[in-house]
Amino acid sequence: MHAALIRRLFELEKDPELAHRMEIGGSKIRDVHRWGIPEAELVNERARAFFSLASGKPDPTADLAWANISRSGEWLSPHSHDVSVGSVVYCLDPGDADPGNRFSGRLAFADPRIAECCPSQDDAVTRELAPELRAGALVLFPCQMVHYVHPYTGRRPRITIAWNLS
Repeated sequence: MHAALIRRLFELEKDPELAHRMEIGGSKIRDVHRWGIPEAELVNERARAFFSLASGKPDPTADLAWANISRSGEWLSPHSHDVSVGSVVYCLDPGDADPGNRFSGRLAFADPRIAECCPSQDDAVTRELAPELRAGALVLFPCQMVHYVHPYTGRRPRITIAWNLS
């Protein structure tokens, strides 16, 4: 499934109707439901089902759904989303590990609602949470949670798919 999705994303990366390059964050390919391959339909339905199970909402709506292709030197600044309830991130390819930088390309959270981010005092963020995502990992978090991606230093592109769901 991953190989077919990755091939399709590299094709769609050239389509100006669905893709655009962000100033610092790499390529964004919108509208998972328009990618035109069964693998995209499957991963889209799995993300919705995962959100439904975790949230108890029986028929979730994807407010936004897109892929991110990050190349060396690209990153995403801290942000949150204000329209949806939850965000799901699926790791297609974490890219190359960097033995000199364990945070290369990692999704990270720095939010006072995460106890691990506030080890010394409630509501005082002094540490981030940056889980290692392997291919196939699926992460769910509230959309309003502050998240970002560390600068990626690998050679092979880092590829994720994300949804904002309500």
